[in-house]
Amino acid sequence: MLISCSMLFCQTVTYDYSAENESSGNVVSVANNEYSTIANPSGLAFSDSNNIISVSTTQNFTSTLFRKYSLATKFKTGKVISGVLVNNFGGDAFHQNCAAIALAHKINTISLGATINYLQTFAEGYSSHHNISLNLGATININNKINIGTYVANINQNKYTKTQHLPTIMSVGLKYKPYSALFINAEIEKYIDYKPNIKLGSQYTLNKYLLIAVGINCSNIRLYSGIGINSKKLSIWCSYSYNYYLSSMVQITLKYKL
Repeated sequence: MLISCSMLFCQTVTYDYSAENESSGNVVSVANNEYSTIANPSGLAFSDSNNIISVSTTQNFTSTLFRKYSLATKFKTGKVISGVLVNNFGGDAFHQNCAAIALAHKINTISLGATINYLQTFAEGYSSHHNISLNLGATININNKINIGTYVANINQNKYTKTQHLPTIMSVGLKYKPYSALFINAEIEKYIDYKPNIKLGSQYTLNKYLLIAVGINCSNIRLYSGIGINSKKLSIWCSYSYNYYLSSMVQITLKYKL
């Protein structure tokens, strides 16, 4: 029963999406940083820097089972933007390791992207499983104020076993930027066999170096907040999230622009 519950839980929280994205509700369909690799890969092409490397860790205050660590990079080769990410989730009794490679290309105001994910899942007392899944995504820059992003994760509908499938996710999101210091995100995320999740988030730039963000996921009533410190080359984000069942989690992301 424990393993069955863990497998179900990991379908939704396996990855670090970075403290920056998490702070504003994990609205990853319209994210445009290096962590777009494992969500909507087309967002890589709208990032404000060509070459980035970042590391993230998520820590749960009540259990070591939900710890996560990740390394993400983004770099430009010609007209194509590439992203690479490795991620670890869990502990000795149960863990998942992921490696992902993404490509994105922008034509005028439209970007298309694809990600290949390799996932290794281990549960004590069970055999280890290895899976390959595919993500496809698109982002449209309507104007200077509005972006629309959509993606499908595990479009090939791969499975852990004959009865336990990887989550297939369909998501569409909107980013609205009423002025340069503020953006507001909204997203509808649908896991096959589960009710849709509505995500809302916002980020505000206080000054040249300091940013704050808040967000909420409605399906499981998870609350998010965070703060970021930016410099020309280096940025640090710290996010805090809470819901009744999983208690509190803190994620820290350190990003360096090459």
